[in-house]
Amino acid sequence: MCEYCGLCQRGCPHHLIYSSTNTLHILLKHENFQYLNNIIVDNFEESENNMRIYATHRLSKEKRIFFATQVFCGCGSIISTILFLRSTKQWNQKISFLDTTHFMFPCIMKTKADDVLHEKLHTLCQLFLKLKVSSEMNHAVTLQLYTYMDYYLQEIKQKFKILFPIVSPFVKPFLNRLVVIQGFLNSDHSHQFDLSITESGSAHLSAKTYSEVAPQIQRILLLMKEAQQQLGMRPVQPLLKTSAIGKSF
Repeated sequence: MCEYCGLCQRGCPHHLIYSSTNTLHILLKHENFQYLNNIIVDNFEESENNMRIYATHRLSKEKRIFFATQVFCGCGSIISTILFLRSTKQWNQKISFLDTTHFMFPCIMKTKADDVLHEKLHTLCQLFLKLKVSSEMNHAVTLQLYTYMDYYLQEIKQKFKILFPIVSPFVKPFLNRLVVIQGFLNSDHSHQFDLSITESGSAHLSAKTYSEVAPQIQRILLLMKEAQQQLGMRPVQPLLKTSAIGKSF
């Protein structure tokens, strides 16, 4: 049962939020499962009889070869693609990736909460919003609302540094009204990027920017500003942050 300790973003101490670490601990009990730590896969090679996996030990730099009948590659979209291109020797071939442009901005609530620094809460998403920005956009924008978490206080301390003791009397009232929203544009309306590798095995990413991304995000902020009475909060537009291409889904 959740104790509302506010540690969700750091890893649930009671393992109530799924983590692949939990699955790994279960698999380690299986007699046919073995976990090899510090092994970096360089590439793999398929023959009629088996698969060869060429790897390097991260610490000793020792080269190793593993044999298998099947290989499952689950290293995320970019790393998995690099491994496949490198293993099949598809040099300088561009692979296009879709992205869902990610952005974040704080909002100030009209009504303050009581002492959020000591409130028992969870720090997962509190509310999901679907927003249809314009008739030109055939997909809704997804917005996720988060209330207080201790990262907010850390961020304020880092920004003000030695001046923090001066502003600290104003921090608590500010945090009592602060919520943060992260948003995701649909991939049809987001930046994209290409990936290719050279014969030396090094990977290169090149951005394919979409000029309408910034205007779309500004329209979202404008809509939220116009609806601030109904929403009970006002976006702080100057503190908008848009993530780099490839840092989203």
